[in-house]
Amino acid sequence: MTSVNSPADGVAALGPSSLLWRWAGDMRIAFEGGTAGLLQTMHPAIGQGLIDHSDFFDDPVDRVFRSLPGILGTVYDGPDAETTGLRVRDFHHDIKGTLAGGQRYHALNPETFWWAHATFQRMVDRIALHWDRHGLSARESEQLYAEGREWYRRYGMTSAVVPADRAAFDREFDRYCREVLQPNPASDYLIEFIGRPAIPDMSASPDYPTHPRLRPLADALLPTLPVRMALAP
Repeated sequence: MTSVNSPADGVAALGPSSLLWRWAGDMRIAFEGGTAGLLQTMHPAIGQGLIDHSDFFDDPVDRVFRSLPGILGTVYDGPDAETTGLRVRDFHHDIKGTLAGGQRYHALNPETFWWAHATFQRMVDRIALHWDRHGLSARESEQLYAEGREWYRRYGMTSAVVPADRAAFDREFDRYCREVLQPNPASDYLIEFIGRPAIPDMSASPDYPTHPRLRPLADALLPTLPVRMALAP
Protein backbone atom coordinates (compact mmCIF):
# COMPACT_ATOMS: atom_id res chain seq x y z
CA MET A 1 0.00 0.00 0.00
CA THR A 2 1.27 3.46 -0.85
CA SER A 3 1.64 5.74 2.15
CA VAL A 4 -0.49 8.85 2.17
CA ASN A 5 2.68 10.81 2.88
CA SER A 6 4.94 9.57 0.09
CA PRO A 7 4.69 9.84 -3.69
CA ALA A 8 3.15 6.93 -5.56
CA ASP A 9 5.72 4.43 -6.80
CA GLY A 10 7.31 5.41 -10.10
CA VAL A 11 5.62 8.79 -10.37
CA ALA A 12 7.80 11.86 -10.80
CA ALA A 13 6.79 15.23 -9.41
CA LEU A 14 4.01 16.74 -11.45
CA GLY A 15 5.47 19.55 -13.51
CA PRO A 16 5.23 21.23 -16.90
CA SER A 17 6.51 18.11 -18.68
CA SER A 18 3.81 15.83 -17.23
CA LEU A 19 0.73 14.79 -19.14
CA LEU A 20 -1.53 15.78 -16.26
CA TRP A 21 -0.04 19.28 -16.26
CA ARG A 22 -0.79 19.53 -19.97
CA TRP A 23 -4.49 18.68 -19.75
CA ALA A 24 -5.87 19.12 -16.22
CA GLY A 25 -6.27 22.87 -16.61
CA ASP A 26 -7.26 22.82 -20.27
CA MET A 27 -10.20 25.17 -20.89
CA ARG A 28 -11.93 22.42 -22.83
CA ILE A 29 -12.83 20.75 -19.55
CA ALA A 30 -15.93 22.96 -19.82
CA PHE A 31 -17.26 20.55 -22.42
CA GLU A 32 -16.94 17.66 -19.97
CA GLY A 33 -17.89 19.56 -16.82
CA GLY A 34 -21.62 18.92 -16.93
CA THR A 35 -21.09 15.19 -17.26
CA ALA A 36 -18.52 15.10 -14.44
CA GLY A 37 -20.84 17.11 -12.21
CA LEU A 38 -23.74 14.78 -12.88
CA LEU A 39 -21.64 11.70 -12.13
CA GLN A 40 -20.62 13.29 -8.83
CA THR A 41 -24.10 14.32 -7.75
CA MET A 42 -25.48 10.85 -8.54
CA HIS A 43 -23.26 9.41 -5.79
CA PRO A 44 -25.67 9.15 -2.82
CA ALA A 45 -23.30 10.72 -0.28
CA ILE A 46 -22.18 13.55 -2.56
CA GLY A 47 -25.73 14.33 -3.62
CA GLN A 48 -26.94 14.37 -0.02
CA GLY A 49 -23.98 16.48 1.03
CA LEU A 50 -24.94 19.08 -1.56
CA ILE A 51 -28.50 19.08 -0.27
CA ASP A 52 -27.48 19.35 3.39
CA HIS A 53 -24.41 21.58 3.30
CA SER A 54 -24.41 23.88 0.27
CA ASP A 55 -26.37 26.47 -1.66
CA PHE A 56 -26.46 24.11 -4.64
CA PHE A 57 -30.13 24.67 -5.45
CA ASP A 58 -29.78 28.45 -5.32
CA ASP A 59 -26.44 28.68 -7.12
CA PRO A 60 -25.20 25.40 -8.59
CA VAL A 61 -22.32 27.11 -10.39
CA ASP A 62 -20.92 28.48 -7.11
CA ARG A 63 -19.62 25.04 -6.13
CA VAL A 64 -17.58 24.88 -9.32
CA PHE A 65 -16.02 28.31 -8.81
CA ARG A 66 -15.21 27.57 -5.16
CA SER A 67 -13.85 24.06 -5.68
CA LEU A 68 -12.00 24.12 -8.98
CA PRO A 69 -9.14 26.49 -8.03
CA GLY A 70 -8.11 24.23 -5.14
CA ILE A 71 -8.52 21.02 -7.11
CA LEU A 72 -6.38 22.35 -9.96
CA GLY A 73 -4.00 23.98 -7.50
CA THR A 74 -3.26 20.51 -6.19
CA VAL A 75 -1.68 19.93 -9.60
CA TYR A 76 -0.28 23.36 -10.45
CA ASP A 77 0.75 25.02 -7.17
CA GLY A 78 4.32 23.72 -7.30
CA PRO A 79 5.90 23.45 -3.83
CA ASP A 80 2.57 24.48 -2.28
CA ALA A 81 0.52 21.84 -4.12
CA GLU A 82 0.38 19.41 -1.22
CA THR A 83 -0.69 22.18 1.15
CA THR A 84 -3.42 23.07 -1.32
CA GLY A 85 -4.52 19.43 -1.46
CA LEU A 86 -4.75 19.18 2.31
CA ARG A 87 -6.78 22.37 2.40
CA VAL A 88 -9.21 20.88 -0.13
CA ARG A 89 -9.50 17.75 2.01
CA ASP A 90 -9.98 19.64 5.25
CA PHE A 91 -12.80 21.70 3.74
CA HIS A 92 -14.84 18.48 3.78
CA HIS A 93 -14.40 17.61 7.48
CA ASP A 94 -17.86 18.78 8.54
CA ILE A 95 -19.78 17.53 5.49
CA LYS A 96 -21.64 14.62 7.01
CA GLY A 97 -25.14 13.52 7.85
CA THR A 98 -27.75 10.87 7.16
CA LEU A 99 -28.93 9.50 3.83
CA ALA A 100 -32.62 9.12 3.05
CA GLY A 101 -32.39 5.41 3.92
CA GLY A 102 -30.94 6.13 7.35
CA GLN A 103 -27.29 5.34 6.59
CA ARG A 104 -24.65 7.75 7.80
CA TYR A 105 -22.45 9.52 5.27
CA HIS A 106 -19.28 11.59 5.43
CA ALA A 107 -17.52 13.40 2.59
CA LEU A 108 -14.18 12.02 3.81
CA ASN A 109 -15.28 8.43 3.49
CA PRO A 110 -12.46 7.09 1.29
CA GLU A 111 -14.75 5.63 -1.37
CA THR A 112 -16.81 8.82 -1.58
CA PHE A 113 -13.79 11.12 -1.79
CA TRP A 114 -12.13 8.89 -4.39
CA TRP A 115 -15.23 8.87 -6.59
CA ALA A 116 -15.21 12.65 -6.84
CA HIS A 117 -11.56 12.51 -7.87
CA ALA A 118 -12.28 9.70 -10.33
CA THR A 119 -14.67 11.94 -12.25
CA PHE A 120 -11.86 14.50 -12.64
CA GLN A 121 -9.45 11.78 -13.74
CA ARG A 122 -11.95 10.68 -16.37
CA MET A 123 -12.51 14.27 -17.46
CA VAL A 124 -8.77 14.78 -18.05
CA ASP A 125 -8.56 11.43 -19.83
CA ARG A 126 -11.33 12.44 -22.19
CA ILE A 127 -9.75 15.82 -22.95
CA ALA A 128 -6.63 14.00 -24.10
CA LEU A 129 -8.50 11.31 -26.01
CA HIS A 130 -11.31 13.25 -27.65
CA TRP A 131 -10.59 16.98 -27.55
CA ASP A 132 -6.89 17.09 -28.43
CA ARG A 133 -5.16 16.02 -31.62
CA HIS A 134 -2.37 14.46 -29.60
CA GLY A 135 -4.43 11.52 -28.37
CA LEU A 136 -2.97 8.94 -26.01
CA SER A 137 -0.88 5.86 -26.66
CA ALA A 138 -1.36 2.91 -24.32
CA ARG A 139 1.82 3.89 -22.51
CA GLU A 140 0.72 7.52 -22.18
CA SER A 141 -2.70 6.43 -20.91
CA GLU A 142 -1.00 4.46 -18.15
CA GLN A 143 1.29 7.41 -17.39
CA LEU A 144 -1.62 9.83 -17.18
CA TYR A 145 -3.41 7.54 -14.77
CA ALA A 146 -0.28 7.14 -12.63
CA GLU A 147 0.04 10.93 -12.51
CA GLY A 148 -3.60 11.04 -11.43
CA ARG A 149 -2.74 8.75 -8.52
CA GLU A 150 -0.07 11.24 -7.47
CA TRP A 151 -2.64 14.02 -7.80
CA TYR A 152 -4.93 12.11 -5.45
CA ARG A 153 -2.11 11.37 -2.99
CA ARG A 154 -1.70 15.11 -2.44
CA TYR A 155 -5.09 15.25 -0.72
CA GLY A 156 -3.65 13.19 2.12
CA MET A 157 -6.28 10.48 1.78
CA THR A 158 -5.58 6.76 2.05
CA SER A 159 -4.60 5.07 -1.19
CA ALA A 160 -6.24 1.78 -0.16
CA VAL A 161 -9.27 2.40 -2.38
CA VAL A 162 -7.31 3.74 -5.37
CA PRO A 163 -7.10 1.30 -8.31
CA ALA A 164 -3.52 0.28 -9.02
CA ASP A 165 -3.48 0.81 -12.77
CA ARG A 166 -5.52 1.97 -15.73
CA ALA A 167 -7.36 -1.31 -16.28
CA ALA A 168 -8.32 -1.52 -12.61
CA PHE A 169 -9.52 2.09 -12.70
CA ASP A 170 -11.73 1.42 -15.71
CA ARG A 171 -13.27 -1.61 -14.00
CA GLU A 172 -13.93 0.28 -10.77
CA PHE A 173 -15.34 3.30 -12.58
CA ASP A 174 -17.75 1.02 -14.42
CA ARG A 175 -18.72 -0.71 -11.16
CA TYR A 176 -19.63 2.61 -9.55
CA CYS A 177 -21.77 3.48 -12.56
CA ARG A 178 -23.58 0.12 -12.33
CA GLU A 179 -23.86 -0.38 -8.58
CA VAL A 180 -23.45 2.90 -6.70
CA LEU A 181 -24.80 5.85 -8.67
CA GLN A 182 -28.49 6.67 -8.49
CA PRO A 183 -30.68 9.69 -9.20
CA ASN A 184 -31.52 11.99 -6.32
CA PRO A 185 -32.88 15.52 -5.93
CA ALA A 186 -29.43 17.05 -6.52
CA SER A 187 -28.81 15.17 -9.77
CA ASP A 188 -32.38 15.82 -10.93
CA TYR A 189 -31.87 19.53 -10.37
CA LEU A 190 -28.52 19.50 -12.16
CA ILE A 191 -30.10 17.87 -15.22
CA GLU A 192 -32.74 20.60 -15.23
CA PHE A 193 -30.07 23.27 -14.80
CA ILE A 194 -27.92 21.95 -17.65
CA GLY A 195 -31.00 22.00 -19.86
CA ARG A 196 -31.66 25.70 -19.34
CA PRO A 197 -31.11 27.97 -22.34
CA ALA A 198 -28.66 30.12 -20.40
CA ILE A 199 -26.49 29.66 -17.32
CA PRO A 200 -26.80 32.72 -15.06
CA ASP A 201 -23.91 34.71 -13.65
CA MET A 202 -21.26 33.16 -15.89
CA SER A 203 -19.87 36.50 -17.07
CA ALA A 204 -20.39 40.23 -16.81
CA SER A 205 -22.82 40.12 -19.73
CA PRO A 206 -26.43 39.48 -18.68
CA ASP A 207 -27.04 37.85 -22.06
CA TYR A 208 -24.14 35.39 -21.92
CA PRO A 209 -25.49 32.20 -23.55
CA THR A 210 -24.42 28.64 -23.18
CA HIS A 211 -22.66 27.10 -26.12
CA PRO A 212 -25.47 25.66 -28.28
CA ARG A 213 -23.73 22.28 -28.23
CA LEU A 214 -23.23 22.00 -24.47
CA ARG A 215 -26.58 20.43 -23.66
CA PRO A 216 -26.41 17.65 -26.26
CA LEU A 217 -22.75 17.15 -25.39
CA ALA A 218 -23.50 16.62 -21.71
CA ASP A 219 -26.09 14.05 -22.70
CA ALA A 220 -23.90 12.31 -25.25
CA LEU A 221 -20.94 12.05 -22.87
CA LEU A 222 -22.71 10.08 -20.14
CA PRO A 223 -20.35 7.15 -19.77
CA THR A 224 -22.34 3.97 -19.51
CA LEU A 225 -25.71 2.43 -20.17
CA PRO A 226 -26.31 1.82 -16.42
CA VAL A 227 -26.12 5.57 -15.74
CA ARG A 228 -28.61 6.28 -18.52
CA MET A 229 -30.92 3.54 -17.25
CA ALA A 230 -30.77 4.93 -13.70
CA LEU A 231 -31.85 8.33 -14.97
CA ALA A 232 -34.65 6.98 -17.16
CA PRO A 233 -38.18 7.80 -15.94
